[in-house]
Amino acid sequence: MADSFSILNPPRLVDGQCIDWPELSGLGLALALATLARRQGGPLLVAAPDGYFARQLRDDLQQLDAPRAELFPDWEILPYDLYSPHPDLISRRLDLLSRLPGMSEGIVIAPVSALIQRLAPPAWIQGQSLNLAVGETLDPSQFRNRLSDAGYLLSDQVWQPGQFAVRGSVLDLWPMGRPQPYRLELFDDEVESIR
Repeated sequence: MADSFSILNPPRLVDGQCIDWPELSGLGLALALATLARRQGGPLLVAAPDGYFARQLRDDLQQLDAPRAELFPDWEILPYDLYSPHPDLISRRLDLLSRLPGMSEGIVIAPVSALIQRLAPPAWIQGQSLNLAVGETLDPSQFRNRLSDAGYLLSDQVWQPGQFAVRGSVLDLWPMGRPQPYRLELFDDEVESIR
């Protein structure tokens, strides 16, 4: 698609000056965005024409001494496809959406196709999170039902986000938005260990 980027409605900087950028591409664009992100003092949202351009821009920003660049991926499916997005994509999106309210700096790059999709409100995403600690009481059957209701799949072995497995008092769970699975060991209805 496009190999350059321009800002149609330039943002206001701290000193009240509007900026107007010429067509920038590659590391020039990355350097301009890194400078803007440092001046802005908060997360900067950058709309990219497509997923390829978004990944390339993120890679360019990582080469510079830029604020952390995050990629908000699109679903990578067409609206009329009969299958769901890949669980890894769902997990990466949820991870970023759950961290976004606490971000004080950085750059979030999203393809336009990801920006036009409706998202759950931040309060709902934060409210749906599950926090467990060693020593807490947990009813295994209610917990399995809660996971199933949330869309998690019961499997023999956990190998991707959105799955859980139960073997006696051991529960393996790969939460959406987390890079690795967890193993919960129960003693009766008490969480004995989390690894």
